[in-house]
Amino acid sequence: MEEYKNIQDATNSVLNVQSFVKRKSQKGPEKKRESFVRVVNMIEEAIVRSQIMYTDLDMDMAKYDERFYSAIDYLLLTSYGPECYDLISFYLWERMDENGESLSLVDSQGNEINMQSPYDLWDMMIKINPKLK
Repeated sequence: MEEYKNIQDATNSVLNVQSFVKRKSQKGPEKKRESFVRVVNMIEEAIVRSQIMYTDLDMDMAKYDERFYSAIDYLLLTSYGPECYDLISFYLWERMDENGESLSLVDSQGNEINMQSPYDLWDMMIKINPKLK
């Protein structure tokens, strides 16, 4: 809510009024999309944290983290289906090479598909399974 307070204070001072700023509630598809993006971002943060622990502190947490990632994988698979799960898995684990360079997926027609953000991933999932909306 702090970011809204800053907007409200700026509006009050510029327009010399007493304003009220509130977040617009999300509905249906937009709420699903934003929830999905939040989840993917959290998973990515956990993956990066594990990688940093391994490279900077020489702590291999793979055996410890494996059960958590397996549970997350199962939830993603049952929630979004096998095709979308494969996309999510690629996005999280395979879209970057060891040098941090972005890799593309190639569809059945030979077209390259680049996903730079969880929003791109969601849009691709919707193309595969429009029922997710």
